[in-house]
Order: sequence, then C-alpha cells, then structure tokens
Amino acid sequence: MESGKYMDKIPFDYVNMVELANKLLECNASSEQAIVVRSTTGEILSFTNIIGDHFCEDSFVEKISAGTVISGIVCMWRDGTVDVTSKRFQDLTVAKGIVDESSTILLQSPKSGYMICKYLR
Repeated sequence: MESGKYMDKIPFDYVNMVELANKLLECNASSEQAIVVRSTTGEILSFTNIIGDHFCEDSFVEKISAGTVISGIVCMWRDGTVDVTSKRFQDLTVAKGIVDESSTILLQSPKSGYMICKYLR
C-alpha cells in the first residue's frame, strides 16, 4: 500500500471499508455521509452522519477506547464519493489521541482514481 500515489482500483486494505460505507448509506436514507475507520488491531468501527449534527461525531469518537489508534479512514458521501472528513472530526480524533502520524485516509479523484494520504498534515 503506497501513500501518495494514484491507483485505478480501491486499495485492497480499504475495499471492505468502502463496501461497508456504501451499505451504511443505503440503509440510512437520511444520512449524508458514512465514516468507517480501522484500528491498528484491525477492528472496524463506523457511523453515519448528518452534516451539522455534531452529536454523531462526538458520540462516535467518545466510544473509541483510550489507547486505540486509527490506522485507516474512509469517509463516503451520499453521492458515493470518497473524500476528507470534516475539520471538526479531525480535531476530535486528534484531541482524543486516536490518530497519529501513521494514520491514513482514502481519497478519490474522479479523473485520477484513488489515493491513500496521511491523515495528519
């Protein structure tokens, strides 16, 4: 898995996370985005979100155990695009200490494909 390089297909380590995000949005018609994270131990956690409803982000981050470190993140929007999380979600994960320099996020470019990027910049 190479960071910072475009790929035609969803990287293998992210396939199940993208599939889960898609299913979450299919099952939750009122949600505008789904966020799926993978911890360094392989645990998959997820939630759906309505933009502007901070309770979803707060509740999700609060439930993640202290000492857990997120290794991968997928944020899928209602239209199926894979993009960055909200700045607020980023701030919450940093404040709780559940992301570090090795944490990555999958991003999608309509023209260029998929790219794994460092979550913290």
